[in-house]
Amino acid sequence: MMRLCVTGVFLLGLSASLHVQAGQLGTAKVVQIKGSARYMIASGGTWQPLTVGTVVTQGAIIQTADASYADLVLNDTSAKSGLENAPNNADANRSATASTAVSQNESMVKQDAIRVLENSVLSVEKLSVTQTGADAVTDTELDLKAGTLFGTVKKLSPASTYEIKIPTGVAAVRGTVYMISAGGVVDVLSGKVLISYVRNGVAKVATVTAGQQFDPKTGIVSRIPERTLEKLQEIVENVGSKALTKATTFTKDNTVYNVSPVQTKP
Repeated sequence: MMRLCVTGVFLLGLSASLHVQAGQLGTAKVVQIKGSARYMIASGGTWQPLTVGTVVTQGAIIQTADASYADLVLNDTSAKSGLENAPNNADANRSATASTAVSQNESMVKQDAIRVLENSVLSVEKLSVTQTGADAVTDTELDLKAGTLFGTVKKLSPASTYEIKIPTGVAAVRGTVYMISAGGVVDVLSGKVLISYVRNGVAKVATVTAGQQFDPKTGIVSRIPERTLEKLQEIVENVGSKALTKATTFTKDNTVYNVSPVQTKP
């Protein structure tokens, strides 16, 4: 009887191991470029031009030039455009019912997509998809080393994770339209973002919901400022526009920034 039990435990462990191994590497497909962007497959590699149609996986590092951006769709190699379902609620946010108005459009997000804004460095730390039978479990971990990231995240399965590391902390995202900077400022148009950070040597967590902004300098969550709303509206409105072909130069050097949250200048 003991041998049977041990055998059963072994088989269960083997089954679980095989289940985990069934997971596949996720993908990030470039669907739009404005200006110039480049990437390297892994740290220490060679920079290559980032173009529409390029598909990268975990380990890739992406850098955008001045006045440039790159749109990528996660885990959908057939995608031809991204962010097209991002709710345009800048006007709604100006009203007293901002949070309600934005949250009503949360279900509009159908893709996990990101826009790497100008002068940004983004490392794709983890990107995997595991089919569980009932649903797909995705694990996404991005490391924003410099610059700003705008993104949409569709409703995730309970076991899925979506995290963005920054030099000052980590943001956990679920079913959200968001913008986050390497400096720690978080803006949320829909859904919710939990930002873990350290202030005055104390670890803290702030919850940022629809229509709100988190300012790491003060540790306060407040209404998104008008100027930021205008920038967010511009991002949403120009999605799908023709990409510019004029090349621009990189204002950053070739240095690959140290892994967040510890970061030192070269």
